[in-house]
Amino acid sequence: MCRSYKNAKWPYFWRNIGPQGLHQFELRLLYDVVPMQWDWPVVVNFHEADAFANWRASRTGKRIRVMSEIEHNAIRDNTASSSGRDIAQSYSQSKSMANAVSNCF
Repeated sequence: MCRSYKNAKWPYFWRNIGPQGLHQFELRLLYDVVPMQWDWPVVVNFHEADAFANWRASRTGKRIRVMSEIEHNAIRDNTASSSGRDIAQSYSQSKSMANAVSNCF
C-alpha cells in the first residue's frame, strides 16, 4: 500500500500551531512534540537523497548521484573500518577516488 499526499504544505511530522501563513510549527518526534528546532541537522534517507539528485540532474543537465557508503568512508577516513582493513581497497582500484566522487553530494 502506498500513501498518496496531495497538496502537502509541510512535512507530515511537523504540526502547525499557528495561522497557516505564519509558518509556526512544532516537531513531532517518536514520543514527544517539541518546539521546532530549526538549527538541528537535516536527516534524510537514501531514497530522498536519490530523488533530489535525480531532480537536480534534470535541472542542470549534469550527471549527479548519491555517494555510496564505501566512497563516503574512503574519502572520510581510510581507517574507519572496524575490521582494520582499508575500506578504499574494496573500491575499484582502476578509478581515482577523487574522480569517482566528483559528481556526488
